[in-house]
Amino acid sequence: MQQQSRGKPVLGAVLGAVLGVIAVLILQQGAVVLPTRLVVFGILGIATSAGSLLLTVAYRRAAVVAIHSIAVLAVAFALTGIPAMTARGDLSGPCTVSAVSSVGDAGGPADTSVRDPFDIAPAGTLDWRIAFPEPYETWSATVGVDIAGFQVPVRTQGFDNTARETFREGSEDVPSRIREIEDISGLTVTGVYHVFASAETPGGACKADMYVRIAATSLFSGPILQGLWTCAAIVALIFAAYILQVRRAPADGDDARAPADGDDA
Repeated sequence: MQQQSRGKPVLGAVLGAVLGVIAVLILQQGAVVLPTRLVVFGILGIATSAGSLLLTVAYRRAAVVAIHSIAVLAVAFALTGIPAMTARGDLSGPCTVSAVSSVGDAGGPADTSVRDPFDIAPAGTLDWRIAFPEPYETWSATVGVDIAGFQVPVRTQGFDNTARETFREGSEDVPSRIREIEDISGLTVTGVYHVFASAETPGGACKADMYVRIAATSLFSGPILQGLWTCAAIVALIFAAYILQVRRAPADGDDARAPADGDDA
C-alpha cells in the first residue's frame, strides 16, 4: 500500500507564481524594466515551473504535468512579445504633442522607446503642449497604461474649447501631481510605463503611444517597494520551510514505492 504523499507541487507553483508577480512589480516600480508581455509572462512561467519543481518528489503525477504544461504555454506566450522589446512610441492623427522635462529630456511620443523612455524627474517639472490644425469646439481625451499588451484606461475627460484655441499647453509640478495620484490610489508613482492616449475631435482621432520613466531613488525606496521586498521575504521563508519539510521525508514523497507482488495496485 502506498504511503501518503508529501510532495506539494501545486503549492510550489502558487508560491513561485506569487514570487514572480512580486519580482515583476519590483522591477517595474524600481524603473528597471517595462512590464511587457515578455517580461511578465516569461517571469511568471519560469517562476511557476521552478516553484513546482522545488516542492515535487514525483514527476509523473497529473498535477505536475499540468503545471509545467501551463508554464510552458506562459513562456511561449511571452516569446510572442519579443518584438515589443524594441518598440518605439508613435503619434497618429491631426495633432502634435511635445514635452520637456526638467532633466533635459524633450520630444514627442515618437522620440521614445522601450529602451529609451522619456525621463521625468519625480521632484522636477514637466512642460507639455498639444496642438490641432484648427480650433475644434469640443474634444475628449483618454489616457491609460499598457500592461503586458493589455490596455487599461485610467482617465477620460471632455473639453469645451470656447476660446477656439488651436493648442493647449502647461507646466506641471511633478511632485504635487504625484502626491495627488498617491492620495487617490495609495500607490507610489515610480517606474517605467507604456502610456497610451487618444483624443477624439471633429477632424478625426489622435492616438499616441509613448514610454515614460519616473525613476525611484533606489530599489528599496518608498513604501511600495519596501512592502514588496517584505512580501518577497515572507514568501521565500514559507517556501524554505516547505522545501525542508518535503526533503526531510524522501521515503514518504509523492513518488511512493511501487506496490509489491500481491499488494493492491
